[in-house]
Amino acid sequence: MGDHNVLMMRQADAATAPLAGRPPTRLEMAKAETERVLGRRAAQRLAAFDDGGLYIRAGEWRRFLAWLIDFVVYLLGVAVGIVAVSLVRVTSGLSDEAVTVCALALLVVVPVLYGLFFSGGRALGEC
Repeated sequence: MGDHNVLMMRQADAATAPLAGRPPTRLEMAKAETERVLGRRAAQRLAAFDDGGLYIRAGEWRRFLAWLIDFVVYLLGVAVGIVAVSLVRVTSGLSDEAVTVCALALLVVVPVLYGLFFSGGRALGEC
């Protein structure tokens, strides 16, 4: 059981250079190959999911831009919803209270719909 814990600690600590006398971890080998193919900057951002899958983390600016695009789409969705509710109010004569409730519900419904259509880590703002 102790050897298993040591092995897990070695695999988790991928930032260190391989120790003498032990084979390199999977992440260390992947970082070396990534550096050869994509460059040092990409290799430094290589990380592992909890299940061991490898990915390259996005940079700070790319994450910010992805968030910004997602937020703008959210605002556009709410705006389109408000216009639709206003048109229904004009044509069918909804009360002001019903329009207010619908508009407030849009603040919750739009993110849920966005999440349903772009599930599995996919988003419009994904860089």
